[in-house]
Amino acid sequence: MENPNKKPKVKDRMTDWIDLNVGGSKFTTTRAVLTSEPDSMLAIMFDEGAMQAAAKDKDGAFLIDANPDPDYFKPILHFLRRREVIIDPGVSIQ
Repeated sequence: MENPNKKPKVKDRMTDWIDLNVGGSKFTTTRAVLTSEPDSMLAIMFDEGAMQAAAKDKDGAFLIDANPDPDYFKPILHFLRRREVIIDPGVSIQ
């Protein structure tokens, strides 16, 4: 029997694709991206042990209650992927 608390290998997390519904906007990324900042809300939310309790929409995407404008979540994913902050000039950072 496998240990349910065992962390997935990095290779497994790179191929573990996750669909997100962020305020109604859909995103797809890997568990490795979402857990790349260990102390972040996303890393905690998408840790292997936490995912069973996370809410999902009718299509199975994980629900995140946030601004429905995708331009607000794109910079977060970009940062997690590339470690650089790029914000659309039309998006308020206030």
